[in-house]
Amino acid sequence: MEKKEIEAVVRTDAGMCGLWQAVEPGVPAWYGDDGGDVEDAELAEWIEAGLFVPLNVGGDGTFGVTVRVADAAEAGGLSEREARHRLVSSDPYLLVSQGDAVLGGLEEVGNGGTLLPLPAGRYAVVVHLIDWQSDPASVGPDGSPAEGALPDFAVTISEAPAGTAYRKNIETFDSPQ
Repeated sequence: MEKKEIEAVVRTDAGMCGLWQAVEPGVPAWYGDDGGDVEDAELAEWIEAGLFVPLNVGGDGTFGVTVRVADAAEAGGLSEREARHRLVSSDPYLLVSQGDAVLGGLEEVGNGGTLLPLPAGRYAVVVHLIDWQSDPASVGPDGSPAEGALPDFAVTISEAPAGTAYRKNIETFDSPQ
């Protein structure tokens, strides 16, 4: 599989970002025209069907996100710096692509986001939470992200191996016990 990568700043006032399937640029096949709030039950259905992958830390905000499509054989798909500052990784989510995926805030579903060309197929998606502030090269003098800062999320996409069990939770990461 050809390696692709996008970097984006994603904002949400809906409490969650995500990666979703699109059948035309920016518009997911499952998007209704009501424009109303999405209920947890709907999100759970989309996740189970492989149509939506949540990037959910339980709050609003602005997040740096790197999405990387990589060969499954690559070691986790993270850069060396990302791997050093990784806090936690999700279990794989299923994403079924019909030709494109979109990254954005939940409120952008159907009307925005950053397009990622993704050939039709089934993919395993792992979301990694990165502690960019622990990387001295990522923090500017005023505490804000420096040029070349690590992202908040590194998302790796690889072809889905047969027999994989996929995460279906709306919460991307398990709570610390």
